[in-house]
Amino acid sequence: MLTVGEEDRYPPTKYKRNINKKTNQSKLKICTYNVKSLVSFEKYIELTNALKNINFDIIGLSEVRRVGCSIEEYQDYILCYTGQTKGLYGVGFLVKKELKNNITKFTGISERVALLQLEFRNFPISLIQAYAPTEKANEDEIQKFYEDLNQAHSLIDGRVLVTGDFNAKIGQQQKTDNNQIIGRFGFGKRNERGERLIEYATEHKLAVMNTFFKKKNHRKWTWISPDRKTVNEIDFILSNSPKTVTNVEVISNVKFFSDHRLVRATITVKPPKKV
Repeated sequence: MLTVGEEDRYPPTKYKRNINKKTNQSKLKICTYNVKSLVSFEKYIELTNALKNINFDIIGLSEVRRVGCSIEEYQDYILCYTGQTKGLYGVGFLVKKELKNNITKFTGISERVALLQLEFRNFPISLIQAYAPTEKANEDEIQKFYEDLNQAHSLIDGRVLVTGDFNAKIGQQQKTDNNQIIGRFGFGKRNERGERLIEYATEHKLAVMNTFFKKKNHRKWTWISPDRKTVNEIDFILSNSPKTVTNVEVISNVKFFSDHRLVRATITVKPPKKV
């Protein structure tokens, strides 16, 4: 029996067949999406039906709300998830089936942080999926969340993308910002949780990639309030290799019951050329 957060989650042997026969893709579509709930198989089917016309390879999932730590193989996808509290929290990944031999390890750090490690042409890529506490959470919860993120970083080497619902507003670039961390195309106004996210990004030399691509305002926000009057950008994709990220965009046509929109990054698989 697996205990969440205490040991690595390795894919079963069947995921390691032909491990050297890597995909020939030169680019990957990596996404993040707060699904609000995948607690039942019916919700999983609803989600996959909603994604039929969406171009993606891997989606980091927030609010999966499933208990346990598992890798499940379905007809078209592999679902990895970890969670502890019934009906709350939980994170994971939905991976296209053709990439199953690229998966090298899945680790459930906590019910808010999960790590998926893959390899392409002997080049490793790590994905960290996060679901941060809301604004109502106390400082201890926030501190624990960032400790979990730091633990995930301690397990990786090389290129990493950190994706998820951070419940934080980065806002527009400020004069004091490091322009290698925050770009010129933020959205809205920064809040205290946004400052904390920037501190984390700076510590790990991560660029907040949403802020580096110019989009119209209606293509920037990722969350809408229940009364449909307030929108914010709180779902982000961060990278320690920004030159390999060629686009970040918000996808608005996923017909699934969520108050969030899917965020998609296009990344190049090949390692950047040495200067």
